[in-house]
Amino acid sequence: MKRLLSLSLLTYALVLAGCGVGLEDTSGRNVDREIKNDKLRAEYEAVRGTYEGTIRLGNGPKRFPVKLFLWLGEIQEAPLPGDLKPGIRVVLRGRLMQQNLIGDSDNLIMTGQYDALTGRLRLDPDLEVSKTSTGCRLGGQDPITIAGSFGGEVVAGSILRNGQEWAVLDDMKRISTESGSGAALSEEQEYQRLQTTYAPVIGMYNGQLSRQVCGGTRRENYETWLYIERVAEGTGLNNAACYIPRLSLRTLRHYDGELADITYRSINRFNPDRLLPQFISVDAKANSKVDLDYNANRLTGLISTTGRWGNFEAARKSAQVVAPEDETLLLRERRERTYSQFTGQYRGTNNAHEGPDWPVKLQLYVDEKNIDGVRQPILMGLYRRPDFSDETIGERLMEVDVSIDGCKPVLAMKSDARTGGGNGGGGIPGVGLMRFNATYTNGTLAGELVDHRGPQGVLTVKKR
Repeated sequence: MKRLLSLSLLTYALVLAGCGVGLEDTSGRNVDREIKNDKLRAEYEAVRGTYEGTIRLGNGPKRFPVKLFLWLGEIQEAPLPGDLKPGIRVVLRGRLMQQNLIGDSDNLIMTGQYDALTGRLRLDPDLEVSKTSTGCRLGGQDPITIAGSFGGEVVAGSILRNGQEWAVLDDMKRISTESGSGAALSEEQEYQRLQTTYAPVIGMYNGQLSRQVCGGTRRENYETWLYIERVAEGTGLNNAACYIPRLSLRTLRHYDGELADITYRSINRFNPDRLLPQFISVDAKANSKVDLDYNANRLTGLISTTGRWGNFEAARKSAQVVAPEDETLLLRERRERTYSQFTGQYRGTNNAHEGPDWPVKLQLYVDEKNIDGVRQPILMGLYRRPDFSDETIGERLMEVDVSIDGCKPVLAMKSDARTGGGNGGGGIPGVGLMRFNATYTNGTLAGELVDHRGPQGVLTVKKR
């Protein structure tokens, strides 16, 4: 009996000892964490709400209205040793939005702390929390940090960018203890926000493009569209495409030249002197940007490449942007307008390098060609020598490239060499080849004429 009792006591002791091996009582630390979170909630509740005030850039006198939203959030922390569930820590979250303009950090959610003893407030960028519910990043999330203080319903302090003071918060007074607009917006909410902000300027504009070319000013008709579109940018949850709302600009020249039809998208850079942001070209080959100003239904714009490229002024003709169902129609109309300046009958003389000069007739006309599967206008040139019947040198059909953006328009005409040496060529190498690169001045074309024999002289023809 004594032996049995001793074994029972020993077994009970081992069980008690075994329960403590490798395990730790975390209930105390969990309680401590909850107590700390309750304290943080109480402190953060004291500053939670919506604030209105202004920011001041640098040492300048101008102030710009903003809203600051402060609210409570939670983040997960690693579980304590022996605890299977992650811990929760209460944090303070904030968002700073421009009121009258679109800012470069409007959609940035910041995470930080507030110390009730010192009144210090600090919010740092939190790019992960700033994503939408679909895992996408909206525009306007350039990182900023707010370092300030709270007292008497007022937040004051500095806005830091790249560790340097960028702006100062002035008179940020709490107008409500609610902060319903503080959380990250959805793509649709951002789309509606941009539509509302830019409603006065969205639309189609007609005007004139002015360019300084060769010491003079050249003007042509010009059209530009300003609109909000959803642009595929990156991926979100499950690698699904993100469609981010952007303010976009499309420029349409009257003629088919440089930057004739370019789409630009806004880059969110807060500019207190402009409602409209700067735009950069979508097509990297265009490599251009546009700065816009708006005043009373009129746009003025500066287009830059490596330097100033041109200016335009345009008045709004419609608050709606209506693109053609067939986009190729815009290209067709622009090319037809461009080519119509040069079509017609020309007559003149080739001043030969060797031998006698000869008369030339040149007809320029618009034809069509299949370009990337679409029929588009092209300019053609038919060259004839009325004094010569040999088709190897007496007649050529040439396709014409037009460049209108230099000091004078340049028309580059070319016919390719015939293959096989037949068709009247008599086996002559290169027969059929002809080039005529000509400048256009007041109805006159002049330039070097080259065929399969080499340079043949300077051809000058005038429109009849």
